[in-house]
Amino acid sequence: FHQGTIESNQVAYFDIPIPASLAQSNSRKRLTVTTSHYPEVQKWGLESYLGVDLKWRMFRGDVSRDVITSVMSNASTDDGDVEVAIEGSDAAELPNELQFTHRVTRRSRGTVQHDWLEWSQHRAEFSSNHYTIAIAAHKRWQRKQEPVPYAVGVRIEDLGATIPVYNDVSLMLPIRIQSTV
Repeated sequence: FHQGTIESNQVAYFDIPIPASLAQSNSRKRLTVTTSHYPEVQKWGLESYLGVDLKWRMFRGDVSRDVITSVMSNASTDDGDVEVAIEGSDAAELPNELQFTHRVTRRSRGTVQHDWLEWSQHRAEFSSNHYTIAIAAHKRWQRKQEPVPYAVGVRIEDLGATIPVYNDVSLMLPIRIQSTV
């Protein structure tokens, strides 16, 4: 979980640890991402009522952040999807991009965005690097040049409940020491 602010026309990155122990489970696995943001809202019309749109994509961790930045920073088309031109590929063919249930255009409507990915076989080598979630803030008509408050939550589940995902992920995260005075 992260809560903070993002400038318009910027891309924020988050490393998501996916435990290799998921390969030991025969059950389906689920990865859920939820984002929300609080942009300036248009009060005089309904055509494009949000001053800033958020779009997010997730990749297996071996994609260059420079490539992700160039893709996520491109101008949007009329239908809201990001145009991509990387060596003749399109947005659906980005290297190692995870294909969630909904496409970017469908899930990027509104201020609360939720999508999930389910799979049955997990290979341990997929967990050798953290996955990367990239969240881009695209300016529409924003008049106030203030950062936009946003939050992102990621949930990893073994639907058969045979793998202690929470424990495995907490071991992969840096240790946080709190001072008690």
